[in-house]
Amino acid sequence: MLVAPIAIFVLGPYVFFIAPYLSTRKYLIEHPELALDTTYTFSDRGFDAVDARSETHTDWEQVLEARETATHFLLYVTPTMAHFIGKRFLRQPGEPGALRALVRYHVKKVNPRNS
Repeated sequence: MLVAPIAIFVLGPYVFFIAPYLSTRKYLIEHPELALDTTYTFSDRGFDAVDARSETHTDWEQVLEARETATHFLLYVTPTMAHFIGKRFLRQPGEPGALRALVRYHVKKVNPRNS
């Protein structure tokens, strides 16, 4: 009778938290090219992403949606793929506001942070 509740409390955290973390960690270890440092440059034309292996340019028209969380700006280029821009990397005092203004001006669907 107690087996089901115990299984839920033991297997639940493993299935929903530990296994995905370990799987992602293993994948990044096996594919280190995915963990490259990326530099983003934003302008009225769009944004450029540059890392050790590639350079890409994305026009603002290609950004379907933009969201802001407490820690990130998310720029969706497909319904399921986004560029995650960590706010901790925007080190100058005016940078988050400048990026926010660019996004609001150029992206049609913007979901600002609720705070």
